Amino acid sequence: MATVKDVIALMEEIAPKKLSDLYCQKYNAYDNSGLLLGNEDKQVFSVLVCLDLTSEVAAEAQDINADMIITHHPLIFGGLNEIISTEPMGKILYKLIQNNIAVYAAHLNFDFAPFGINQILADKLMLYDCKVMQEIGEEAGLGRIGKIEKCTLKDFYDTVISTLCCENIRVSGNFDKIIHTVAVISGSGGGDIELLNIAAEHGADLILTSEVKHHIALAAKELDIAVIDAGHYSTENIAISMLVDALNGYAENKNLDIEVVQTAVNTNPFEF
Repeated sequence: MATVKDVIALMEEIAPKKLSDLYCQKYNAYDNSGLLLGNEDKQVFSVLVCLDLTSEVAAEAQDINADMIITHHPLIFGGLNEIISTEPMGKILYKLIQNNIAVYAAHLNFDFAPFGINQILADKLMLYDCKVMQEIGEEAGLGRIGKIEKCTLKDFYDTVISTLCCENIRVSGNFDKIIHTVAVISGSGGGDIELLNIAAEHGADLILTSEVKHHIALAAKELDIAVIDAGHYSTENIAISMLVDALNGYAENKNLDIEVVQTAVNTNPFEF
C-alpha cells in the first residue's frame, strides 16, 4: 500500500523541495511547490503527471481514477481569496476535491534538480561539459551552459525543432553564425538580463529559453549572442515523460504498488 506521503518521498529523491526554498531565500523569489491539495495519509494507486493542471487534465484524472496528480506548474500560485465553482480555478478545484484527488506541485525544485528539467533539456540537445548558471547547491540550480559540436545557427535551430517537437520558434541571429557554447534555461528565462549576462561571461554563442523580452533580445544582439525562443511548453514538457519513468523506477525499487502515467492532454496554449 502506498500513500500520498510515500509519493512525495519519491519526489524528494528526484527533486528535493529544499531546492525551491533555497533559491527563493537566496534570490528573493517566490514559489509554491509541495502538497497543494489533499491528505498525506490518503491511499494512492494511480498518479497522473502533467506540466499544467488544467480543467482537461482534471477531467482526465477523474476518467482514469487517478488518486493523485503531480504537476510542474502549481495550480495555486498566488493568493487564493475564494473558490467559486463557476470560475476557472474554482471549477478545477471543485472537481479535484469532489473526486478526492490529491495535488502535488514540483516547480522550481524540479527545474533546478541535478537531473531536473534544465539538465534534461541540456542532455536532449546534446550539450556536454555542462555547468549550472545560477548555483544553489552541488550540481543544482537554474540553467545549464555547455558545449555542442560546432554547427551553424541554422543547423542548431533545425535540431531544436526536431528535438523539442516545436514549430515556428523565434530566433535572433545570423543563420551562418557558428555555435559551440550554448546556454539553456527552461521555461521563462527570457526576461532576466542577469541570466543573459551570465551566459555572456561564459562565452555563450547562443542562449535557448522562452518568453524572451524585446529588450533582452536587443541586448543579446549587442553581445553577439544568438537567441532561440522555443516556447515555455516545449522547453519543459520534454521532461515529463522522464519524470514518469523515474517515479515508476523508484516506486518499483521500494515495492510500492502504484502506477504513474503521463497526461495525454496537450496543454500548450499556443498553436503558432
